Amino acid sequence: TLLAAATAAGLVETLNNPDATLTVFAPVDTAFEGVDVNALLADTEGLKTLLLNHVLLSEVLSTGLSDGQVVTMAGGSDVTVMIGDGKVMINNAEVVTVDVMASNGVIHIIDSVISFEPEGPGTVVDVATDAGVFGTLL
Repeated sequence: TLLAAATAAGLVETLNNPDATLTVFAPVDTAFEGVDVNALLADTEGLKTLLLNHVLLSEVLSTGLSDGQVVTMAGGSDVTVMIGDGKVMINNAEVVTVDVMASNGVIHIIDSVISFEPEGPGTVVDVATDAGVFGTLL
């Protein structure tokens, strides 16, 4: 499923680049069971961003991860590494297999699609615009 999503988002060439040095947090196929795959495939830019938010543009082995570490993914979102109780978590996703080496980086297999905290409600103007009932105010 990850490969199908990468193909639909036009990322296979990027991930296949022998000159790249990448870390990919790759969700297992079952991680996509709770995701509306058809909606993702219909929004290729959103899909591309989602997938790039599972990629680091450098090679980071499991020994390079530390508890509380915040890293910025290729898609622009920050994730927090949490290590404790024998588990490594990337936001909500548990790393189930570490350090699968590839010719252009490393893969860490995770049990779910990484979730990201939604942004706050925005400014007063953003909220008023979204509400659609404050035309006089704006």
